[in-house]
Amino acid sequence: MAKKRTKQSKNPADILGRKKNKLDWENFNFLENLFVFCLLNERNAPRESEGSVQFRINPKPGRDCICLMFHIDRQKDPLITGQGIKRPDYMVLFVENDHWICTIIEMKGGSERGFKHGVAQVKVLRDRMREELKVSAAKVKIKFQAIMLIPAVSQIPRKIIEREERQGLVILPLQYDHKADLFNYVSKLNKLAERYIHEKTKLTRENSTVENVLMNYALQERINDKFLSANKAIANNGEGIYMNYALPNKEDYAALVIDNNGMKIGVKESGDNFINIIESEVTKLGLKSGQHFGIEKID
Repeated sequence: MAKKRTKQSKNPADILGRKKNKLDWENFNFLENLFVFCLLNERNAPRESEGSVQFRINPKPGRDCICLMFHIDRQKDPLITGQGIKRPDYMVLFVENDHWICTIIEMKGGSERGFKHGVAQVKVLRDRMREELKVSAAKVKIKFQAIMLIPAVSQIPRKIIEREERQGLVILPLQYDHKADLFNYVSKLNKLAERYIHEKTKLTRENSTVENVLMNYALQERINDKFLSANKAIANNGEGIYMNYALPNKEDYAALVIDNNGMKIGVKESGDNFINIIESEVTKLGLKSGQHFGIEKID
């Protein structure tokens, strides 16, 4: 006799509790996999080996921004695959005053050969992100740059980075032997003349509500509701982004939809508390309701 399957709960919190750290190419496209599975819940990159570089990103208090860090080179389940394909270590998305900056971060040793390899890794992700954004989020105008974090004694191959700068990509080499804090270098567009200056951060900014939800509550499946039905084409055709998020309060949840027409946020809650918080925080980022985004209540 066949074993009867246990019916799984559709409560958003229970769905989140079943989440596994494994990419899902059957149900999600590249950008959705990036946000659902590769977004870290802390901005910290440990050493890859003894004596290698490491970094963290500590947003400064008082900055109305979003700062998200993604792990790209997941050893057993990488975001970019293929024989001989190179991929970088991390990526950071920074949004402030409607400025979108994507910084690709590669951690390297001291050899010129390693640096050349790192340049190739950075460009693979930059090019893939550009392609995906054209298809799924053309209105999001992101500027790309890169950081090569290397030991203090390393030689910097100036000709290589100057050549890349002439072709439109700034790859800033930063030398530091201890744990670097890269917030100052992911929160603005860099110039090659800059050097790493370590600042001891005394205060830590708490994550905003938007950051907290994005970093900790992305669901590995979509919730079947009227909002999904209304946006089914985006969810099903691989062009655009459709993701659900559990919310801290009981059975509440949200949906984020982005396509070439713009961004919509759907919210299922008993009151309007979360809607008001999200609208306030997104507006502080320099985005305007009706122009850049819209918020709908899910019945």
